[in-house]
Amino acid sequence: MLKQLNKCNKTKYSKKNKLKEKENKIFEKEQDKQCPKTLTNEEIYKCSEKFYNNSEYKKIFDEYVKCGETKCKIYKKN
Repeated sequence: MLKQLNKCNKTKYSKKNKLKEKENKIFEKEQDKQCPKTLTNEEIYKCSEKFYNNSEYKKIFDEYVKCGETKCKIYKKN
């Protein structure tokens, strides 16, 4: 079932998947700049959370998940 779900994810909304992957790379680079590793763990967490909630990546990822819930719901139920 997991293979079928992954296949559905890649075929049914591949454009959103590619956009998500591209935006993820950009997001990670920007996050590393905004939240340097020299901070304490708690500061890094707060910074990362704030940065993620205000990012374009979050919007794209939410659309990606929503699309998966509608187009591949047969596989998710099983």
